[in-house]
Order: sequence, then structure tokens, then C-alpha cells
Amino acid sequence: MRRLVELQRCLADLGESEDRAVAAQRVLADGELVTNAADLVDWARQPVQVLVCAHCGTSGCTGRNYVAIRRQGADYLLLPAFAAMAAGDWERDEFGPPDLLRGGACLLAPDLVARYLPELGALSALEGLEPLSAREAGLLIQWTAPHQALGQLPAAPELDPQLTFVVAAGDPEQVLAELLSLLRALLAGGDAPLWLRAREEGDEVVSCFIDAERWTEWEPLVQTPQGLRLLLGTEWVVEGSGACAGPVARDP
Repeated sequence: MRRLVELQRCLADLGESEDRAVAAQRVLADGELVTNAADLVDWARQPVQVLVCAHCGTSGCTGRNYVAIRRQGADYLLLPAFAAMAAGDWERDEFGPPDLLRGGACLLAPDLVARYLPELGALSALEGLEPLSAREAGLLIQWTAPHQALGQLPAAPELDPQLTFVVAAGDPEQVLAELLSLLRALLAGGDAPLWLRAREEGDEVVSCFIDAERWTEWEPLVQTPQGLRLLLGTEWVVEGSGACAGPVARDP
């Protein structure tokens, strides 16, 4: 999960046909573009298009580059607009996310919100946002699985039979079956609020290795004293909304 770390002021060339330049705020997260003109984005609209048209400086002029904004505790999350994308093939393309979210959600810390967004007139638009839901978290996990290992949205999650999976600890069939069971339970939670906690010292990551064109390590689970839990990104353990299971069987 990326963390927004920098606000960069730039001069955005908006309205090329009129040969004019408009001062705008460009926001970067880990060096990648979040929005090309934060002060011109319609933050009150959900989902919100974070890359405005380079010709006219308005949202909605061109397709794609949409995000949904959710609250997770004190933080703000930018994630793909899954609800809008689910309506059909055209909507899946029209409301597709920016390149920033190809690897998952982007976290906007509250101190940056308090420092920068009032001057952009965006803070009031972010008040009263809905929390990240169980279903959205499940879709994020499916979306970010390497090599589309859990299938391509909007299909229900299934392990790709053309891929080879190796699990670092425990019985592979049991671990992968638990993974699918946890994910399906999370998706079935619908709009229910999600309970997340930060990874703790006693949480043991359960690594899976996928043999596609090359071996890729994937960390979708952690083993806790209470049993298996889904891992959202690299730092958030999913608790609640039915996302619980028993412990992984260990080799003697």
C-alpha cells in the first residue's frame, strides 16, 4: 500500500489550444503521480477523477483515472472505483484507475490532509466519507494478486489452474483453501465496515510462490495466535467481517 509522501507545486499547461498556463498543485506518492492538478479536481464527486484534462482543466472530459476515497481509521485511502467499474465492460474501462493504483491502494495520512487540503478547498469534500468496506478490501486483495492469481475482476475469486503455487509453511492445499474461504467471506461482508490492525511482531507471514514466467513471492496471509488472517498490502491484518479461520497445520 503506497503512502503519499510529497506535495509538489508545478505549473500545469492546461488549455493548449488557448496557449495559456494555469498554476496547479501536482501531488506525488512515492514519486508517482496521484493528481496533476489537485486544486482543479472535483473532490466532492465520488468516484473522483484525479487526473484532469490537460486541454481544458476539468474532470470528466476524458475517461479513466478514477478513484474512490475511503476512511480507514484516521487515514484516507485512494482505491479503484470498484462499484462504478462493476456495471459493465464500458464502465470497467471508463472508470479505470490511474497507474498509481496498479499495485493497490494509496494511503493519505491525516497530517498531510490537515496541512495541504484546506488550501485546495478539498477538506470539506472529504468529511463524512464512508469507511473501507469488507467487500472493497476483498476486491483490493483480488486486484493486487500477482499474475491475476485469484482471477480477473469481476469474476468471483478462484485460483488460476494454469499457475503453480508453492506455500512456504503448512499444507499447500489447506493453506490455499483457507485463503479462498477467507476472501469469499470478506467479499460476502458487503458494505459492512472493515476491522484492520497493523501487523504485530507475533504475526508470521505465510508466503506463497507462484510459478508463471518467473517465480513470484506473494504474501496474502499471516498466521496469528488466533489463526489465519488475510493481509491487505504488506502492513494491515484483516480482522472481523467473518475474516477468521483456524491455524495452519504445521509439519511435525
